[in-house]
Amino acid sequence: LGLACALALATPLPSSARTLLTPSVGQPITYENLTIFPVRGERLAGKPAPLTLQEAMQKDLVRVRETGTVNSLEIENIGDRDVFIQAGDIVKGGKQDRVLSVDMVLGPKSGAVAIASFCVEQGRWQKRGNEKADSFASSTTSLPSREMKLAAAKPIAGNAPRAAAEPQQEVWRGVQKMQSKLADTLGAPAAAAASPSSLQLTMENDRLKSAAGAYERALRAMVEANPEATGLIVAINGKVSSADLYSSRGLFRAMWPKLLNAAAVE
Repeated sequence: LGLACALALATPLPSSARTLLTPSVGQPITYENLTIFPVRGERLAGKPAPLTLQEAMQKDLVRVRETGTVNSLEIENIGDRDVFIQAGDIVKGGKQDRVLSVDMVLGPKSGAVAIASFCVEQGRWQKRGNEKADSFASSTTSLPSREMKLAAAKPIAGNAPRAAAEPQQEVWRGVQKMQSKLADTLGAPAAAAASPSSLQLTMENDRLKSAAGAYERALRAMVEANPEATGLIVAINGKVSSADLYSSRGLFRAMWPKLLNAAAVE
């Protein structure tokens, strides 16, 4: 089990600002073949939770821009609050939809910062529909596969194309595998005609949203039943798939809908 510790500060707080807790796992909640365990862990006190990337982009406080390089984008926080980016966040638009591959806290008025990425839309390298080719408009979904998460988290040595080639191929294979499995489950193609290789457009498939919605409705109350939770463990078909532990209840609650959706799709 790899525990993704998504801490909400770039540097540790002094011990006086921490609430030290031994991480504990609560009672699971299950729907069909998906089980979610709430986790209560260490909390960082005295600082408000950062905005998520999704929230910041919706408020136009963060700009994500194309660089012309598949494995590197440019991100800028123009707002007055920290913004949390989690590895696995998908950004839609540009010349290709991308998945961001690092955890990062972007400080206020950050200026342009390079961030590593992988393509989750093989083949397209131009404007799509009415979207902008030089920037990304939203980040509403996250990688819905353990295999793709592990591939996208592999470090890239600089921007060397060879260093990124292997994990990029793994991500593409993961997208294709996910689309194939979803087509079998849904009884209809999950890929979008506008861009068949786009994982983001697959996640927007109406049949998929309806099927995943049943899981989400059954499980979304988990956070209300566990107000002290700061993270979760996801198990599918009785096997642990992923775990995420955050620095505050506020950040976990903000991330919860995207995490739940990814788990339901998986």
